[in-house]
Amino acid sequence: MTVASVFKYLGLDTGRRRPTERDLIEKVREGLPLDKVRAFLDDWQLTREELHRNLHVSRSAWSRKGRNQRLNQAQSERIMRLVEVLALAVEVLGSEELAVRWLRDPNRALGNECPMALLDTDTGTRWVEAVLLRIEHGIYS
Repeated sequence: MTVASVFKYLGLDTGRRRPTERDLIEKVREGLPLDKVRAFLDDWQLTREELHRNLHVSRSAWSRKGRNQRLNQAQSERIMRLVEVLALAVEVLGSEELAVRWLRDPNRALGNECPMALLDTDTGTRWVEAVLLRIEHGIYS
């Protein structure tokens, strides 16, 4: 997963320079712009219901008015976690369509859980990433 991919998928800008991990941290701390997150969900055909159910981003976050609204740090962290896993899945599986499908389908290596449902915790996220890395290295999962 590259930091540049995360910035690209979220439509974030760092000017002319390549984004760094530090830039990711800063974006999470300041809160992701709600309009960028909504565009990301639409681009990837993810539903708000998936976000509410699996990442525990409150419905009230979506009812906010105004173009300049931002998610809070905790919500931004959860969204960033999803984007990072998606970027890794695209890298490993080869396409955005396969990555989204993989996130939604129950996975035997994850105890028949859908990867998306495990992204609400750091431990679950690490588990999902570990399975993706095993796939990348050709290890049967």
